[in-house]
Amino acid sequence: MALACIAAILGLAHLLTAKPLDCEPLVPETIDNATMTKLLGKWFYHAGASQHPRTLQEMELIKNAYFFLYPSSHQDTFLVTEVMRLKDDCVVNNSSYISVIRDNSTMILHGPNESSVAQLIKSSSEDTMTLYHIDGTHRGLSVSVRAQNLSTEQLEEFKTQVACLGLKEEETFYASDKNLCPMEEERDDKKHSVEVVEPPLGEAMALACIVTVLSLAHLLSTMPLHCELLLPQIPDNTTASKLLGKWFYIAGASQFPFHLLEMVQIDNGYLDVNPTEQEQELLINQHITVRDKCLSSNSAYLEVSINNATLIKYAKNQRTMGKLMNSSSEEIFLIQYQLHKEEKNYTGLYLYARNQNMSKTQLEEFRDHAKCLGLHEEEIIYAPWQKKELCQMKETKQMIPQARRPQLQY
Repeated sequence: MALACIAAILGLAHLLTAKPLDCEPLVPETIDNATMTKLLGKWFYHAGASQHPRTLQEMELIKNAYFFLYPSSHQDTFLVTEVMRLKDDCVVNNSSYISVIRDNSTMILHGPNESSVAQLIKSSSEDTMTLYHIDGTHRGLSVSVRAQNLSTEQLEEFKTQVACLGLKEEETFYASDKNLCPMEEERDDKKHSVEVVEPPLGEAMALACIVTVLSLAHLLSTMPLHCELLLPQIPDNTTASKLLGKWFYIAGASQFPFHLLEMVQIDNGYLDVNPTEQEQELLINQHITVRDKCLSSNSAYLEVSINNATLIKYAKNQRTMGKLMNSSSEEIFLIQYQLHKEEKNYTGLYLYARNQNMSKTQLEEFRDHAKCLGLHEEEIIYAPWQKKELCQMKETKQMIPQARRPQLQY
């Protein structure tokens, strides 16, 4: 669903027309062939400022980052590789590219889930890349430089521009220049956790809440003390029919930083669970709103087998992604998963419900479940539901392969 370093900071605001009296206006950089050549190579992201709440959440996750711009076979296009540390984990993303519109000095980042726009701004140094971000009425600015350390002059220039835009200190985040993540080929040991994110072509829509679960593995068997009630749901003859219909996305929690970055971009979403020709298999149609875009996926299904746990599986290869968990109410749809990467386990939990307005007791139950799994409060992201209209996507055909469908026993 899914964007980090550049993607996280490219979803920002438009250039102000009115400036404080003592401030010089931001001047767009002229983009010609020489400029395109100068932009190539390695850049270190150092700071970003924004009034956009979601962007602030994204920037807060980024401890440090750098990126490479490579030439492309297409005119006025850069290929992008981003390397960032999100909390304590390293993430490498090479699934994006930038298209450049020379006339208005605009750079458009095309990511797996969405596109975001920024304007290249003139700077006092050729070794500085200042971007003014365009996202509705919210203001934003970011600075990246060639060196791993930001010079005093570069820092002061950025601070002045931020102040002139009316951005506050609490809306500004600075990256650390220490403990940078290595590129895969630079690694000399296995102490770093590096996740390479390469969404396959045509599957960009799969990067969101439940589809994040689609690359995930098995349920944790050990529960913390007093958490014995957090058990897999064991279906009976009535379970499949009760799961059918619409479920609203309420919240998600994850220990994996890249999943947190994906979740903060989701405004709202819902699942439609539909029957298939096989009674024990229920197709999941997912629809989510990521900023101003509607995304959908039907690449997962529920396997409901009596006296066995209800599994969520990937339709292409029947791989288990997660399990439905017991809850106090049939109005709650609770998914737990575990992701294993670089010899580390990451746990996550997703909450859906029949009603968008959940009771205090139901939300408390979700938080208790998350706590039982070792998830912290700051690792829980609630869908804000700021947009009132749900995505209305055209229903897609069943994707569960017939030839390789497993034979399930009741």
